[in-house]
Amino acid sequence: MADRQPDKVLVAERDDASRQNLAAALRLAGNDVVEASNGPDTLRAIYRQRPDLAIISLDLAVHSGWQVLSRIREVSEMPVILLGGADVSGEAVRCLAAGADDYVNAACGTEELLGRVAALFRRSRSAPTAVTVVLGTAPLEIDLDARTVHSDGAELAVTPLEFRLLTTFLRHPNQTLSAEQLLQQAWEDGSCIGTERVKFAVARLRTKLTADGSPDPISAVRGFGYRFHPLSA
Repeated sequence: MADRQPDKVLVAERDDASRQNLAAALRLAGNDVVEASNGPDTLRAIYRQRPDLAIISLDLAVHSGWQVLSRIREVSEMPVILLGGADVSGEAVRCLAAGADDYVNAACGTEELLGRVAALFRRSRSAPTAVTVVLGTAPLEIDLDARTVHSDGAELAVTPLEFRLLTTFLRHPNQTLSAEQLLQQAWEDGSCIGTERVKFAVARLRTKLTADGSPDPISAVRGFGYRFHPLSA
């Protein structure tokens, strides 16, 4: 059996010494490492190098870590650790709400950060990469890695937002989710978006899921929100 390829980790940090020290520690731990010091280089590295995990400082040059995270979450669910400053009230909560998988104070020790990286890799490997549900008689297959959706074998052209919306519903089957909850979980920054946008996004997703004649798995619950209910054959 062939040996597993080393994990590839992107380290995005504007301070050269900090970035190089962390990169060296990650290499000693057996990882391949890609380095970047600013926002544009970080995004290029993600698109070209396809890292398995990214460690991104909020204090990047040109584009902030917030902006880079938002761009990543438009196209990928790869694990992301954000590095923030010391004693910033609420910053960790904001990072996690924005889609980061973990938040680490930049002043923490290298060993702690390596431990967080190892924990995220264990979690991502144990998570299912594909989900199949049944809508009427048609199987709906969702590949969480490739971010694709197939209905009865045919690929559906869903947008990144529609994919996040669908996976949000899948995580909460048969539960009524309010527009505010959907904004929080499926949009990158729902705080600046009105709930009217949710209605149109859900309508577009429902149209695509039922285009082949499958029953509509999403129902509107008047005055409350939306419920996703996979149907048995």
